[in-house]
Amino acid sequence: MKPEGHLLKAKREEKSTEKLDPEEDSELIIEGLYGAAHHYIAYALQTKHGAHSDKHSQDFLILQEYGHEDIRSKFETLDSIRTGDFYGGRTDGERVSRARKLLAEIKVWAEAP
Repeated sequence: MKPEGHLLKAKREEKSTEKLDPEEDSELIIEGLYGAAHHYIAYALQTKHGAHSDKHSQDFLILQEYGHEDIRSKFETLDSIRTGDFYGGRTDGERVSRARKLLAEIKVWAEAP
């Protein structure tokens, strides 16, 4: 996928999460925010370095390879929130707020218009 495709997909996934209720739908919101983060990261890696991965699991390694430790850490934290919410019983609006904050920080780094 080209950078513009990743950017459009990220924006669409992020926008879709806004239609859901943070208390009732936290698992789906956080899953969507995580997906959006992956696409913002892919967009940024392509525009900044000409490389990215189509696999979420590889994002951590590529970010580390290019010295983006802060973003790798934020994405890793978002992944941790996602797994705790989706596979565990930790669902609430506060976790959604934290996930949205992490995504906002990733977007700033990605220089996503």
